[in-house]
Amino acid sequence: IVWLQNNVSNLRISNAIHPSNKKIKLLFIGPLSHGKGGDIILGILEQAHLQNINISIRIIGGIARTDQLFYKHRIKKFISNKSLEINSKVNYEKVINNIDKSDFIIHFSQVDGSPRAVLESMARGKIVFTLKHPGVIVLDKDQQLLKYCDGLSHEEILKLIVNTKENMELSHNKKISAHINRNFTSEVIAKKYIKFYKSII
Repeated sequence: IVWLQNNVSNLRISNAIHPSNKKIKLLFIGPLSHGKGGDIILGILEQAHLQNINISIRIIGGIARTDQLFYKHRIKKFISNKSLEINSKVNYEKVINNIDKSDFIIHFSQVDGSPRAVLESMARGKIVFTLKHPGVIVLDKDQQLLKYCDGLSHEEILKLIVNTKENMELSHNKKISAHINRNFTSEVIAKKYIKFYKSII
């Protein structure tokens, strides 16, 4: 089995923008659904509400059609207190802009084969809170760049997010971006495709 990864354009790679306010801004790219970690996302908001932690989550992708009835009731209080914002799909440039304006990216999906949202976020130097999905691990083989939340409760994930925010170092963000620049640019991935095709000819 050969895993051919996604690529990111050299022109898209830049250092992250770091919001300076105390509010923690999280971004999830994709529809809110069970398979994409919707219960974890709302669980984080529940814990933040209970602990009076100033946190907000923006979702780009709406709510999955199959989960509309289940989530519409659960999200009402978060929409009303402005801790949750749900937007429909936007163009690529707006996605990148939202990544830059966020403190962290959250990605708890177990169904994405090769999550481009994680790759694009890492290219911008962003820390991603995620699970050890094969499509994610391939981007971080040494498991040193991302924050893995497997086996953690919603309260523990929130604590990890808060602690990371309080101890952010720009050097780590630059390390993430540099890793993608070395290993996942269009040129690098193209060479891997060529090598693969030659191996089967």
